[in-house]
Parts: sequence; C-alpha cells; structure tokens
Amino acid sequence: MSNKQDFYEKQSYRDLIGAGLSSRHLNVLEISAKYCSGRHINRILDLGCLDGKFSMLLGKNLAANEVYGVDISVANIENARSQGCKAFLSDLDSDYLPFDDASFDFIHMGDVIEHMYNPDNILREIHRLLTNDAVCIITTPNLAALANRIALLLGYQPFPMGTSLENDTGKLFISSPLLLGSHIRVFTYRAFYQLLHLHKLKVIKVVGMPLSSGGETTGRVKFVRFIERSLLASTLYKISPGLAWDLLFVLKSE
Repeated sequence: MSNKQDFYEKQSYRDLIGAGLSSRHLNVLEISAKYCSGRHINRILDLGCLDGKFSMLLGKNLAANEVYGVDISVANIENARSQGCKAFLSDLDSDYLPFDDASFDFIHMGDVIEHMYNPDNILREIHRLLTNDAVCIITTPNLAALANRIALLLGYQPFPMGTSLENDTGKLFISSPLLLGSHIRVFTYRAFYQLLHLHKLKVIKVVGMPLSSGGETTGRVKFVRFIERSLLASTLYKISPGLAWDLLFVLKSE
C-alpha cells in the first residue's frame, strides 16, 4: 500500500468545511436525510473520510449514534479522530474492512470510487456491511457528461481522466492540481449502474448534479459552467442525469 499511500499523503486536499460546503455535499446531506427519514440510524460509515469533518456533519444530519470513517491517509485518520470520528486506516482497493457484517445503517462514499484500481472490492464490502433496509450514497464524476462529450468530440481528453501522475496532458483546459493523475476508473451512468447491479446493490434513485468546483476558478470550471448555463442544466439533468457532471446514486442491498 505504501506507494499509493505516499501519493495520497502528498495530496493537499483542503479543509472542506472551512472552504464552505460544495453543492455536492449539500445534495448528499439533503438526500441522505430524505431517504433515512423515519429510521433510527445507529452507525454510519464514511468511505474516504478525509479529515472527518463532513463525516461528523453527516452523522449530525442523520442523528447517528456513532460515526465511522475509513481513509488511506495517516494524516486524515489522525485529523478525523480529533473530530470524534472513529476512523480506520485502510486501502479500499484491497482490504477487508474491520467491521462485522451488517454493521451500518448508512454508508457514504463521496467521489472516491473513481480513484480506485479495483472498485469491485469496495462494492462487495458495501453490500456486506449494509444492514437490512440501510441506505448507501455514492457520488462520482460522469465520464459521459456534456462537457466531456464536447471535449472528446474536439479531440481532447475528457476532463476527469488523467494521463499521468505528474502532468495533465491533452486537456482543453488544465484541471486542478488536486485531480492530477488520481482518477483511474471514471464511469458513465450506464456502466456504473450495471456494475452496482452485479454487486447486488439496488439503485433507488440517481441524481444528476452540476459541477461543484469547491472555489476553483480554472478554465475548466468556466467552460463547464458556460455549457451548463447555456443548456439549462438544472432542468436537463433532472430529465437525463446521464448528461450531468456528477452522479449521485442512492442504493440499498438487494
């Protein structure tokens, strides 16, 4: 795990809460509350918990008794524990997570699966860890987003797809340094839907979301937002989430 772990230890992921919640985070809070409404939430798990601040906010939002997190970064684990999150160091690509079967009433994995070499491992683990009638929310960039289709049509690399750990080549606009080389498996709506089905995770709802920049003001952000404004994305994505920049899947175990 060391080479991969070293890579993520060096990534300068900012304080998500300190920078203000993104639209993606707000969507997760709203939709998780909706689908968990009326249920007692004992334990939740945040896969790829970073510094644990959003994990704890999710726990508060769902009135959970206990909040657990998993991350590959030692620094993130230490920070998450300082927030009150019961965080564990683990590689989601390969590890069997240190929890009993049917341990969690809610699981969140936000923009993590696209960073993985072996997404099948964590999808099997999610299925194993969900209690009966538990809810899982997974968000991920959409390879077939409108802006990516336009970039590819013009002969450029789709925005979420990296080409190197050190350089961002072939892009219409340079992406944020945070994305450099870290996206490995980027899915279309159809591809991820089918993969979830193979792992016995039933799709309850799919929400198409616009670009959530987190304060980034690069050419990529300006281009994507221009496309979204021009095509009335907020309406279009409701009709056809497969065209959205980000996808949010609400899941239950089959």
